[in-house]
Amino acid sequence: MSRLIRQKVTVRCDAHGRPLSFRWQNLSRKIQEILDSWLETGSWWRNETPKAFFQVRTTLADRYTLYRELPGGEWYLYQVED
Repeated sequence: MSRLIRQKVTVRCDAHGRPLSFRWQNLSRKIQEILDSWLETGSWWRNETPKAFFQVRTTLADRYTLYRELPGGEWYLYQVED
């Protein structure tokens, strides 16, 4: 089961802009593996910006989907999978 979150988070990235860890609910979560990544262009008629999505697994085996507004914008936790 998954839950939509859509909250800003602080993300630490590598030199290529891929997430290494993120902070949510006052806890830091280290990313063990990037399971998938993709780009979405957004709906131009809604003035949405493009987004880079990353589905990740943390060291505690939890799965999350993060995205970053492009170019170089804020990071968001989009979804948590239980």
